[in-house]
Amino acid sequence: MKKYQTSHFNLKIEEVECTKETDKTVTIVHVPFHKKEKPYERLHKKNSGSENYHDTFFDAKEYLIRREKETLASLIKDVEDQRNALRKVEAITGCEK
Repeated sequence: MKKYQTSHFNLKIEEVECTKETDKTVTIVHVPFHKKEKPYERLHKKNSGSENYHDTFFDAKEYLIRREKETLASLIKDVEDQRNALRKVEAITGCEK
C-alpha cells in the first residue's frame, strides 16, 4: 500500500511503499542507492519529530500547509513582540546629555 511521507526538514511529499501498518507504526520498503544492495523493510513511527506518514497525498499536503501556517503565525507573533520591545526601549527617558 502507498503512504505519503512528509519531513520536518523540507517541504517535500514523498510516495513510499508500506508493507505493514498499525495504529502507530508503518513498515516501509527502503530501496538502496546502490543496485547491488537489496531493498529492505524498516519500521517507522507514523508521527515522529522528523517524519510523518499520511494515507493520501491530500492529507500530506494539508499537514504541510497547516504546519507552515503555524510557523508563520509564530514568526508574526515574534516580530510583534520584538516591535513592542523596541518601542519600550525607544520610550525610555532619563538623564540625557
